[in-house]
Amino acid sequence: MPRPESVTDKDLIRWSTRIESDPLMGSAIMQSPIIKEVCYAGLWLVEKLTALDCPTQLIGQITYTAGKICFGREDPWEIHQDILSRYVDGTLIFDAEPDKETN
Repeated sequence: MPRPESVTDKDLIRWSTRIESDPLMGSAIMQSPIIKEVCYAGLWLVEKLTALDCPTQLIGQITYTAGKICFGREDPWEIHQDILSRYVDGTLIFDAEPDKETN
């Protein structure tokens, strides 16, 4: 699945700048086309979830999970779009957080 039609060159430039300026990412990440696409899809997902007033903590959990699911797969956009669709239609299932007092 290609990038959504709504993704523009300006989006890609904005996301590239953000990725390259992140000290945890490093510019070497941008040399891998698949990792770059996973990052782009993740930032696209963040923007979509933010526009839907998704809580910040949940955005982090959702995007982390989307990136993790991408490992070993060819199309990060399909995964990220599917996760967004499931969030919107209410079918995205969240694991319960473990009780922090239980060890």
